[in-house]
Amino acid sequence: MELLRFRRFERTDLGWYIAWFDDPELARRVSAPDEDWLAYIDHPDGGARAEIASLDAEATPVAVLQYDLELDGGVSLLLMTAPHLRGKGLGTRILDAFAQRIAGERSHIDAYMEKDNAAGIKLARKCGFRLVAPSGADEFLLYRRDLTAAPAHRR
Repeated sequence: MELLRFRRFERTDLGWYIAWFDDPELARRVSAPDEDWLAYIDHPDGGARAEIASLDAEATPVAVLQYDLELDGGVSLLLMTAPHLRGKGLGTRILDAFAQRIAGERSHIDAYMEKDNAAGIKLARKCGFRLVAPSGADEFLLYRRDLTAAPAHRR
């Protein structure tokens, strides 16, 4: 099994990451990164972060994780898997590794999902996220994974 590694997203990563947005599904779900996004994730207050997940010695990106540190002790996470690698089980590995890494510092992970994002909802449920509530009158649902309990994978 390959070693899953995380590293901070750097300005030099922007080129290949923008290329992922040629994928219509990703472009429909997430705004393409730009200078404002880079300023947001690099803001000195440290409230927002972006990391790259890789599986090989060359640190080839397989996913980007963007998250905000929330005042309630949790994080709000957005996970983007490389378009050509979707559906291969990487999301589960990445979410579990991320959750294990932050469990001592954070109480939960929140994920806001569009109601029509069947793949994202399936992944969240498989990784032990539970539906908390719709996030208002819009098309988003709030899923949460409590980090105080062991992960509960569901088939």
